[in-house]
Amino acid sequence: MDSLPTTNLLEFNKDALQIIRKDYNLDKPGSMDQAIDILQEWVKKQNHFEKKDYPREYLERRIIFCKGSVERAKSKIDRNCTLRTLMPQFYKYVDFKTEYKYSDIVWDGLLPKMTDDYYRIYVVKNVGKRFDKDIVMSYFRWLIAVRIFVSSFQTLVRVS
Repeated sequence: MDSLPTTNLLEFNKDALQIIRKDYNLDKPGSMDQAIDILQEWVKKQNHFEKKDYPREYLERRIIFCKGSVERAKSKIDRNCTLRTLMPQFYKYVDFKTEYKYSDIVWDGLLPKMTDDYYRIYVVKNVGKRFDKDIVMSYFRWLIAVRIFVSSFQTLVRVS
């Protein structure tokens, strides 16, 4: 990934890509490509994965989210694939306009701009008085959909 993609929803600091790579010692020429190649080869060898054709940009973000550790990225991808198999109800398509109608119970939002320290802030406020199983399950599906958008579509942030 040579530059960050643009979107109407999220904004990035101009030098985010270079700074984040430098933080995790992935700024040397070829070091990120080498890490991605290792991860890509590992994914191809996993017989239990249903999907094996992850884009290089996605794998780079996985490595960065794991603070530069290829081994941690392997573990995260493996867990994600396992969860998709064991709990498919959480990974169903979410129509954000019609299904997320619990704004009287939980207020949340992802701030569009990064902080000066290259973090992205997610804010949640619980304003509900009573929760039932359907509300909690729906909110978990919502959180997973947001996480998938943030992690696979394009967000590059520091992880605490």
